[in-house]
Amino acid sequence: MWLIVTTVLFIYYTLWLFLSPFLDEGTFLMSLFPNRELAIQLPVVLMILGATLVGSYVGIVMVTEVK
Repeated sequence: MWLIVTTVLFIYYTLWLFLSPFLDEGTFLMSLFPNRELAIQLPVVLMILGATLVGSYVGIVMVTEVK
């Protein structure tokens, strides 16, 4: 089930990222996608959040192992 959801999301994001620059603003297909800037901002924010969580976890493990 998760494989299907992940595959659909990947295809949607890929189409959003690579197809939207070539479409006019008024077309029906452009209404299916959010703003183009979000295609770049969303992964950047998720990567920063993920790196912060991994770094926090590693820091907590290193501090608790010293005790």
